[in-house]
Amino acid sequence: MVVSAVLRHRPHPRRREIVSLFAAATCDVTAKTDAYFDSAAQTLGAALLLAAAKGERSMLDVHRWVRQPDDREPEDLLIAAGEDSASVDVESARTKTPKQRDGIYGSAENLLSWLRNPSLIPWITPDEGWVEFSPERCVRSTDTLHLLSTEGPGGLARVCPPRPRW
Repeated sequence: MVVSAVLRHRPHPRRREIVSLFAAATCDVTAKTDAYFDSAAQTLGAALLLAAAKGERSMLDVHRWVRQPDDREPEDLLIAAGEDSASVDVESARTKTPKQRDGIYGSAENLLSWLRNPSLIPWITPDEGWVEFSPERCVRSTDTLHLLSTEGPGGLARVCPPRPRW
């Protein structure tokens, strides 16, 4: 999935929402959280998503960037797109003390840990002939969208609350 497909409309609020979904889906509900590193990781993740959207890059690029903190490509893409604030977010995380930087990037990598699953790659990588999902088209059609998820870490069960039973 090219990230721009996800963030085409209202990219600034959506990138934070998406990163929050990643955090909810990958975090064990019993795990201790760190207000500084978790928040900084979400800020970094949101900036990297915006860089990918503006540069027409994929989620695989975002995952590569969190594993290579010295890579300046996301900053360059953001600057070229006029997204100076997000560029500063990436630069700020990259230029922290080594201990802080490693904590921020490590936490951001945990948010994207689901990308380590090779069976997911075909689902998020564009293939020739595939039609991009359009929520606008879907709600105006007679198509049905089914959400499938597994329980536990890496699943989206905590992101999607159960339907009320009447």
